[in-house]
Amino acid sequence: MSFGKKAYAMLAMALACAAPATACAWSAGGHAYIALHSARSAGSASPRELCLRMYGANAVDLFNTTFTREGRALAAVLHDRKSARANLAPLSRARTDDERAFALGFATHNEAWGTDATAHVAGVVAGRREGYVIAKAQLLAAEIGPAVEPLLAARGIRLEPAQLLEVCHQFVELAVDLLLVEADPEVGPWMVQSALCPTADVRRLLVESLGPVLAPVAGDRARAEALVVAAEADFRQSLFLNGLALMQPDAAHQLAVATGRLAEGYLGLPEGAGAALAPLIELGIGKARALCEPDALAEVRTTVDVVDARLAARRLGQPPNSLLAARARR
Repeated sequence: MSFGKKAYAMLAMALACAAPATACAWSAGGHAYIALHSARSAGSASPRELCLRMYGANAVDLFNTTFTREGRALAAVLHDRKSARANLAPLSRARTDDERAFALGFATHNEAWGTDATAHVAGVVAGRREGYVIAKAQLLAAEIGPAVEPLLAARGIRLEPAQLLEVCHQFVELAVDLLLVEADPEVGPWMVQSALCPTADVRRLLVESLGPVLAPVAGDRARAEALVVAAEADFRQSLFLNGLALMQPDAAHQLAVATGRLAEGYLGLPEGAGAALAPLIELGIGKARALCEPDALAEVRTTVDVVDARLAARRLGQPPNSLLAARARR
């Protein structure tokens, strides 16, 4: 890649990641790992329950790649640091075992006290003041920023600090996914399965429960429900492909290519233009991996205990069998 193309690629990646909707806290693999191990540690989850809980845990991000002002606003409702009301909406309407399994997974993914809180608000192993992912992104930005800024300045491009941080945020999320899949190779296949297991009734619950909470953004309930239906179909396809990518020997490259395609969609670039971004993205993921390797597994595994404890305190789910031991350690 030439000097000029590198500058263009970094700028494009920065713009693609600048929208708040692209900052996923834990990425799909992270939520899949947490859902899988949280349910397993309870000792009572069937394979079907695991599958539906994983689908629910990731479905909170269904608007994260809807690159419009409205899409960002809808994603923000589901990622509210002050309230988990929207995330609990399916649980209040769930009636069958399938619906409850999905709704419990959906409830755990929130920024107020759920899985995203340790990534974005207060980490438990690292990043206790700002969240694990944000803390690592800040370290990565400090590491690569000095090399990137002169490169861009030579081409008359100035990368805002907030944009660089968003780029690094994305790299950290993807690096953690790779580490989790190496620790548990079943995560990828479970992600693929979780994109296929939700029934029409489960998908209907998602639509009907989110309609009222998203209506103020969408304009009315009917439009909100229509937007959920459209986004959910795309979301399940991306979840399937994400899981498939994590199963490949060259998973880092696969994720880099997929992220380049996302940049195409956000910027309106010609099809295939994102391919030029892949080498740079893969390099960034590698540097993020080096920063996360010492403690990412500990952070995510502790998040399992923390979120289960918070679910139990709210009487929303059963604490895992290991919870008393975890509390004793603390």
